[in-house]
Amino acid sequence: MSTDRRILLATVAVATMVVGACGAAGQPSATPRELSLMENTGAAAEPAIYPQPTVTYVLDAPLANLGPVAAVRRLVGHDVTAADLVRMSAALGMHGSPLRTDTGWELRNGDAVLTVWTNGGTTAIDYSSAGGAVAIPGSAGGGSSGSAGSATPGSGNPSTGVSSPPTISPIAPPSTAAPTMLPAPVDVPSADSAASIAQSLLDGFGVLIGEQWTHGVSDAGGVAVSCTTGVKCTPTPATVTARIVTFDLVVDGVSVPDVSWSVTVGAHGSIESVSGTWARPESAGTYPLRSTQKVFDDLRSGNARYVGPQPLPEIEAPGASGTPGSLPALVVHITGVSLGMAQWDGLEKTQPVVYVLPTYRFHARVAGGSPYEIELLALDPATFSFVAGPTPGGPGGGAVPPVAPAPQPAKTPEAPPTIAG
Repeated sequence: MSTDRRILLATVAVATMVVGACGAAGQPSATPRELSLMENTGAAAEPAIYPQPTVTYVLDAPLANLGPVAAVRRLVGHDVTAADLVRMSAALGMHGSPLRTDTGWELRNGDAVLTVWTNGGTTAIDYSSAGGAVAIPGSAGGGSSGSAGSATPGSGNPSTGVSSPPTISPIAPPSTAAPTMLPAPVDVPSADSAASIAQSLLDGFGVLIGEQWTHGVSDAGGVAVSCTTGVKCTPTPATVTARIVTFDLVVDGVSVPDVSWSVTVGAHGSIESVSGTWARPESAGTYPLRSTQKVFDDLRSGNARYVGPQPLPEIEAPGASGTPGSLPALVVHITGVSLGMAQWDGLEKTQPVVYVLPTYRFHARVAGGSPYEIELLALDPATFSFVAGPTPGGPGGGAVPPVAPAPQPAKTPEAPPTIAG
């Protein structure tokens, strides 16, 4: 082949590649797959049980445009192994043999309970040193018990049968006995120390690896004195009984409070409870957004798609009778907007999944009240549809099939791992 012919063929080949590349670059990006979102995760505002005031939303300034597209992610639950169980149990000072359940594992050691389960594609971990009686953050003058931190699948104590009628004790006459002092908590760590203890524990678990997190610390407290009926009490400050340390997942610089970990650190730095979602966010594509103005218009017209329960603004209605229309009209000022992300349940080929979707967080205030946020779905409606959740007996019905399976036994049968004490 002559030199001239080789040069000509090479030139044609290069030109073909350039034309092909330009043609591909000039084509529009592929249309993302339509998302199937469940209606039971804040798809719309629920009817109010109690009388609600007439609300008017006003803009204090033009809304910022936050871009035409944003990433959607899918949460993939961690496949918990026997080694994970051994590591977590050792960090919590537990020993024994974990038992397999329908959705994961359970380990009991005295009053302490460690539970691992999968649901809708995510893996949840829950630990309580007192078998479920866990302190949660309380305001001054009050404390309560329950699951600390963010909600996790299966939290709560549903009734398993018909409860017996309450036992009513006779009312004792007023007493002049001195107030009963409650025992003061001993050596509760400072906020910084509690955060260090919690992070060390979760690092030992391995649940924070590979992702970005932001953390905060709040106090669990109670009143340090109780008084017998009829005895005048001297007000006492709330006593800090524990610190609640929360870690929120950060995606693209935005915190996702729905995907979080919570650790309750009590006296002497003891771990009272741990709960969280063990999952990693994987890309599910890039989706177009509605403009912030259009989503705000939906808010004003009552057609907004809320992300779960929304905080109520602080309103004062002295003398309101509670009848419909008795509350004064409410003017909510929107002072700005920012891009957020929130967890949202969905379906993929009848299988439950959990998405992390882009949202708009409208910064709101009411005259005389504290600032708060109204979080609304930001996706273009053309990219998703709302579907009913799985129905018993139907596709994907019954118990929610775990996408991220619990540890499976090896090919040769083996006993559950024994956690050494």
